Amino acid sequence: IHNSNKLKQQNQELQQSNANLEQKYQTLLSKTTSLNKHCEELRLSLEKQKNDHYQALQSKEANIFNLQSELQKAEINFREYKTDQERRIESLASENDSNQNLHSQYYQ
Repeated sequence: IHNSNKLKQQNQELQQSNANLEQKYQTLLSKTTSLNKHCEELRLSLEKQKNDHYQALQSKEANIFNLQSELQKAEINFREYKTDQERRIESLASENDSNQNLHSQYYQ
């Protein structure tokens, strides 16, 4: 009877210990599940940020390319304009020389 009572007590203690361990396990499982969910949300958020930053970078690179192209066109236009102006100046100088020659011939 003494051994039986002692075994019953040990059995109850083991059952209580098992119940405590099960409760701790369920708590840890719940926390782990919650952390996994949170990590997945963070991963998705970071993935979205990465994609957004990549798209912004692509857009900026396209803008830079377009600006470089516009700059090259502007440089070409400016060189052509400068050449035209230089020719015009030469033409006006030549015309001016001719006019001065005519003027001096007229008054001689």
